[in-house]
Amino acid sequence: MIHNIIKLLPILGIFLYAYIIWRTGIGNIIKAFNGIKIIYIIMIPFFMLVIVLLKGLKWKLILNEYGQKFSYKDACMTWCIGAFAGGFTPGQAGEAIKVLYVRKANPDKSFGECLSTIVSDKIIEIYSLMTLAIVSVVLLFNRLSENPLYIPIIVIACLVLIVFYALTEHKVYILFGRLFRPIISFIVPHRYQDNMKISLERFLSGIWELKNKKRILLLLWLIAIFTWFVLFLNAYLLALSLSLDISLLYTMLISPIINFASILPISISGLGTRDLTTIFFFNEIGLGKESAVAWSMLNLATSWILSLFGWIISLKPSLWLKLDINETDKPSEM
Repeated sequence: MIHNIIKLLPILGIFLYAYIIWRTGIGNIIKAFNGIKIIYIIMIPFFMLVIVLLKGLKWKLILNEYGQKFSYKDACMTWCIGAFAGGFTPGQAGEAIKVLYVRKANPDKSFGECLSTIVSDKIIEIYSLMTLAIVSVVLLFNRLSENPLYIPIIVIACLVLIVFYALTEHKVYILFGRLFRPIISFIVPHRYQDNMKISLERFLSGIWELKNKKRILLLLWLIAIFTWFVLFLNAYLLALSLSLDISLLYTMLISPIINFASILPISISGLGTRDLTTIFFFNEIGLGKESAVAWSMLNLATSWILSLFGWIISLKPSLWLKLDINETDKPSEM
């Protein structure tokens, strides 16, 4: 029953999105797009390219630390494929599809070892976003402290940081192993337990090793932070295209929280959660719901541009990637 409830969670975001559109009014949303300034929209592809190059660079550096062969070009192209799959799955879980391409390039590595590069990349991305979100909440304290949503935002951000820290801490893994050993012994047949433990430790070992490399971690974190700033600047250009009365500073402050809301696993592509959070912050500076929804739609459209490119690459990966992938030999072997 719990499994069925989890599968239905993403529908909440879709229903929320439909409700927001209905309450705002399609006519009002269309009016918000009147007089849109194309000059700012023309600049968006450049920012998208920079984001892809930065995302690919961060993942490539992680792959290097794990001793896995993968070219920078392939890292960028495969990241786009992951963006396509992640854009249509709750919590961007579909990004894990990248592991199939990494495994194809590194047949000597286990599935878990290849997957750990993607998880490490995601952990750094979430950590950097949560850092910015906490900074935003602190700087917006005077404005948010009067709103009842202030405490939940702080609590959720801290819980996310704790969970991801636990995943990267070997001592916590040992503690959890002892606590859940009776449950695992009951659920998993004895003949599979050793293999499951080996696979899990292979998956986590790379994360543990990377955690000890402080210099490379700092570099990866800085790249992630810079990538977020590029994304936030892109969001500001979208606001300018709609002639919204919003400052660059305020856009930079609210964007981390909005982006965090958009990756919650109760939505697909941030539908509903992104819009609701945007409406909340826009209302604080006197902007209407129609402006918030229009701005949110433009942000969604830019993410779908990357998804579209990723989809094109996935149709014929052998044309874009250096990997030896034939149409009849898709990277599905584990």
